[in-house]
Formats: sequence, C-alpha cells, structure tokens
Amino acid sequence: MPRLVLQRLHSTKLSGSGMLTILAILSVPLWDILPLLCHLISTQIKMTLSAPATRMVRYATGVFNNGSCSSVFKVESSQMRFQPHHGRFLAAAADNVVSILDVETQACRHSLQGQTKPVHSVCWDPSGEFLASVSEDSVRVWTLGSGGEGECVHELSCNGSKFHSCVFHPTYTSLLVIGCYQSLELWNMTENKTMTLSAHDGIIDALTMSTVTGLVASASHDKFFKLWK
Repeated sequence: MPRLVLQRLHSTKLSGSGMLTILAILSVPLWDILPLLCHLISTQIKMTLSAPATRMVRYATGVFNNGSCSSVFKVESSQMRFQPHHGRFLAAAADNVVSILDVETQACRHSLQGQTKPVHSVCWDPSGEFLASVSEDSVRVWTLGSGGEGECVHELSCNGSKFHSCVFHPTYTSLLVIGCYQSLELWNMTENKTMTLSAHDGIIDALTMSTVTGLVASASHDKFFKLWK
C-alpha cells in the first residue's frame, strides 16, 4: 500500500518569550490522508472525489491567477472550458444548462438551455465564436460571437449510439467530431450530414485537438487513445 511520510511541526509556548518547536515524522497510508490533503490544497473549491469518471467541481468555480484565486462563481459544474483566443468567457455545464460566465465582470452573460438530458461535454471552436454542448441524446452548437449571442444555430439528435464527448475539427471548423460508444460521429454542420467512423472498443469519453498539428485525439474506456488526422 502506498504510504506518505509527513513532517509535522509542533510549536509549544514556553514560559517567557521562547517557543519550542518539535518535529514529528509520521508514516501513514496514502489513501487515509488523501481526503485531508485535498481539503488543505483548496478551501475555495469544494470537490467530490470518487472514480475519475464522476469527478466534478461543485458550488464554486475558481479562476486562478499567479497561484491565487481571483474569482469565485457560485455554480455547480461538471464541465468547464475557457473561450480560446479571447479568454473572457468560461463555459460551465451543470445538468442540462450551460452557463457562460464573464471572468472580467464576474457575471453570467448567458444561460444556454434547451437540452433535456445532462450535458456531458462542452467545447469551443478554434475561433472562440461557437460553443458545442453534448448530452446523450443531442448536440447543440451555439453562437457567442458578434450578433445573435447565445443562439442555437445547429442541432443534431442521436439516432443510434449515445453521445458522450465532442471537439471541433482543428482545420475544418464546420466539422464537429462526436464521441459515442465505439465510434466517432463526424457531423458536417453546414450540410447537416453525418458519417460514422469505427474507432474504439468502448465509450469515447474524451476528445481534444491541436490546431498546430491538425490532429484529433480520442480516449476510450478500452484504455487506448488514438490520434486522427
């Protein structure tokens, strides 16, 4: 069993003005002390830690600057993504609603509603003008650029395998890659056409992309990650 060695300082006030410091070295099981360590790391953020698939931030979403918490938003969130390039907005999903938080004014600019199931994943397009939100039965794409902010401009309903994750293609920005069970759904939003690509042997619950290499990475419950171009 992993163990953690702790050095604990005890300070005891002596008669007069002196202080006596005692160093105690303790060896304890790591899993016994982990909840305490999590609490000590941050009292601003209350976290529920269990399996990695169910980890979420609750009640407070902090924005950190130079190691200090500069903003606290009173929301319950399971998914968060900063707006690329601009960085002013933070998309935070809670249940079936996505809140768009303004990190400068600390106000909620938009509350994106319409999905009937909990939102599993959110992602921005490389320009920061569009945001996609994914629940198991639908995908919605919202505009957050100039004009028509907070409007749903594209929607795709699930007609087969449930949706779990999403990412915009780094090169073809009208293409949204959706992670499902064992497959990737490629959605051309302009033409509203889809193509299914066999990809993994389990749920694809994480997708990311690189605008530098043009690659898309997928991770699955089958314990593999793959790179796509």
